Amino acid sequence: PANTPAPTQLVVQPLIKGHGKPVQPTDTITAVYQTVLWSNGSVIEDTYGKEPETASLSSLVPAWQEGLKDQPVGSRVMIIAPPDKAYPEDPGATSPNPARGQTVVYVIDVLYATASQ
Repeated sequence: PANTPAPTQLVVQPLIKGHGKPVQPTDTITAVYQTVLWSNGSVIEDTYGKEPETASLSSLVPAWQEGLKDQPVGSRVMIIAPPDKAYPEDPGATSPNPARGQTVVYVIDVLYATASQ
């Protein structure tokens, strides 16, 4: 989509609708995902074929918090995130992030969600 303007609002597009319980904002989720830069299509993160990652939804980037809320477990969701929802500026960040300030596309398979204690 290099010659297509990036969306300025968060886009959430379910690709596969799962049959599990809806993800709640306080859940801990386990997922595999791929992150792609909108500007040039380069893959900057890919956990498919690797160990799934688990984290509290509330600790993740705003795009995931908003885009995965109420999605059923077992779903594959595409989220197109403008920079403020993807990787907001973090003045305390010590490692460079190739996606900082860019629109990114996430494809996320939600494998599990458990209520946080």
